[in-house]
Formats: sequence, structure tokens, C-alpha cells
Amino acid sequence: MVNLIPDGDNGGGTSGAKGGTSPTGAARTPGQGQGQGQGRGTGTGTGTGTVTSPSAAASTPAVRGSLLTTANVRAVIEEFRRASGTTTIKDLTVYEEYALADIPTRPGAKTYDEYEYRAGVARKTGPGGTISADDADEQPFDVTTMPWDSLPALMKRGERDLKVDDPTMRYVVVDRWTFNDDRPTLRFYLSNAYQASGYLAVDASGKVVSTLPAS
Repeated sequence: MVNLIPDGDNGGGTSGAKGGTSPTGAARTPGQGQGQGQGRGTGTGTGTGTVTSPSAAASTPAVRGSLLTTANVRAVIEEFRRASGTTTIKDLTVYEEYALADIPTRPGAKTYDEYEYRAGVARKTGPGGTISADDADEQPFDVTTMPWDSLPALMKRGERDLKVDDPTMRYVVVDRWTFNDDRPTLRFYLSNAYQASGYLAVDASGKVVSTLPAS
């Protein structure tokens, strides 16, 4: 199991979701594209996730309760794989009741489609856009390589350290984060009815790379 590895770095204190300045900037509702960041990398990357037929018949464990558990996130990823044929993604956002993903239209493609997961089923909701070969933070990667075993500890630490009283929204964003040198990064966000918000970010090894508590 991958454990959270604190490093004492609170870097990115003025950054939120990918390329933004607000901790809630990465959230989007179905049918809306995610905003593009101001900061850009110069490297490129390629996705190497599993590619299978969308009709592959392995059974997916039943999802009950909040999606924000290790088992449920993995079940969501499996449903996205069934719908798209791959575990390679551009970005993934998981809320407690539904999830959204941007997934390349085919291996190595420079275009992506938008997908939605609700009530146990993932489906394509429409075309998303293009993937720029010049922007490192847009390059797809295998979402199964992220430290999902660390999710319970990440959320527990976030509830303790982010100083968001009576949170009403919890969600996780996974993408190549501008403020982590365009590396795949998992971020847990909290917010409440009074718009207090904060996030805790870890890299693919489970090491904490940034914390931004509510002010």
C-alpha cells in the first residue's frame, strides 16, 4: 500500500486546480470543459494505459455509498475503461455521487472525448477537444498508476488540515498538474457553503507535494 509521505512543502499556496488560482477551479459540471491553465510546461508525454475492447466482459464490483473510496474509485475507472476501451486519461474528477473524465479518442490521438459516470454506468457525453503536443500538462497517462490506496489517508489528513468547517463538497482531481512540474498529481478538495475551500495534493508515489488550507 502506498502511504502518504509528508514533505513539509506547502508550495503552490496561491494555486488551486490545474493551472488556476482557486482551489475549486478544476471542478466542472457535465457538458462543460475544464478551464485551461496559465502555466504551461515544455515537455511531452505519452499515455501507456491498458487498452481493451469497450465490450470486455469482466465484472465490476458493485459501487455503494460515496465514490470517494479506494474500491469505488477503482470501480469507476473500470467502468470508464469499459466505455472507452482504455485506462489512459487526460484528467479525471471524482465527486461523491458522480465522476467526469476526459479520455483520448484512441491511443496516441490528439483529440479527446468527455465521459460521465453516474449510477454505476459510464458513458461518452460528447467530443471534448484537442490535446496539444506542445503542452506537457495535457499529455494523457494511465490513471491506474495513481496512489488510490492512499485515498483514505489523504482524505483524513485533508479533513484535519484544510481548516474547512462543515464541508459540503468533497472531490478528487487527477491530472498533470502545472504546479507539480506537469506530473500526474492527485488532489483532494474540500469546500463549504460559505465558499471556504482548500486542497491537499500528492504525487504518483503518495508524497504530499502541496497543501492549501482555507484562509
